[in-house]
Formats: sequence, C-alpha cells, structure tokens
Amino acid sequence: MKINSDSGKGNFTIEKEGRPLTNLEYKSWFGRGATAELFDQKIEIKPLGVWNKKFEILKNGVKKGQIHMNWKGDISVTLKDEKHQTEIFLLKFKGTLKFRFLVINSHGEEVFTLKPSTGWKKLSYDYDVLNTNPSYDQSILIELLLYCGFSANLYMNMMNSGAAVGGGV
Repeated sequence: MKINSDSGKGNFTIEKEGRPLTNLEYKSWFGRGATAELFDQKIEIKPLGVWNKKFEILKNGVKKGQIHMNWKGDISVTLKDEKHQTEIFLLKFKGTLKFRFLVINSHGEEVFTLKPSTGWKKLSYDYDVLNTNPSYDQSILIELLLYCGFSANLYMNMMNSGAAVGGGV
C-alpha cells in the first residue's frame, strides 16, 4: 500500500496496487481539520483546542477516537470499535536522514511502517507502507492509515515550521 500526496496542503490518497482506496482532504490551507469517505462512512478529524496537539475523530458525526501528540512528539491514535472496545496505536518517529514512522499497537507489536518516498522538491510527503502486520483486517489497516497519514503530516508540518517538539506546539 502507499499514501500519495495530492497537493501542497497535505491532501492524500491511499492506494493499493495502484488502485485508489480512499482520500483525505484538509478543509483549508491553514486549518487542521480534515475529512474522508471510507466504506460509506464520513470521517472527520477536528482539532480540539488552539495548540493543535489533540484531534477528535468522528464517523458519521459520532466520536470514535482521538489523535494526541505528546511532549516528546509521539502521536497516539485511540480508536473505539463497534463494541466500544478501545485500542491505542502509537506513531513513533525514527531515524534522522532516512527517517520513518513506526506504528505500534497497545501490545507493543508493529502494525506497519510509513517510509517517506518523496524527493526534496515536493512540498508534501508520499509514504510507502511497509511491514504490514498480517493479523489486521485490511479495512482496519486502511482506516488506521488515514489517521496515521494525517498524524505524519501533522508531525512533518510541525518540524518544517521550526516548532520545537518538546515545547508549546
């Protein structure tokens, strides 16, 4: 699978074998909210507060999760399923020149890796999805990719703006 950026404002499409599965669109250039359509559901990611460290995930208008960046720059994605069971995923930035994002579940198992595949001339990032954990259903992985793609863009925008990760972002 792959995440391909569509524009400089961060919009992206999730593809599998060259076939688009879904896309995420930011509401505006300077806004942090985004929307997507996935499996006949409208997904909305809305900022909570002014610091852009917490976001609410809504499915068809119902709260289903949250994205939260901690003071170390790690990003957690908390999701509730239909049975109201909660699972927490951690998106961790690794490396310096050849960086990547590891996505780890609440049991400490790697779910997948996002490896940037963009040249320096492009304003946005594309990601190759590597090391996909076979125990996850494809629909869950695709939905999680939406949230992790959003989170990776958030992290990269923060780093490119010169904001300190450990400070007041």
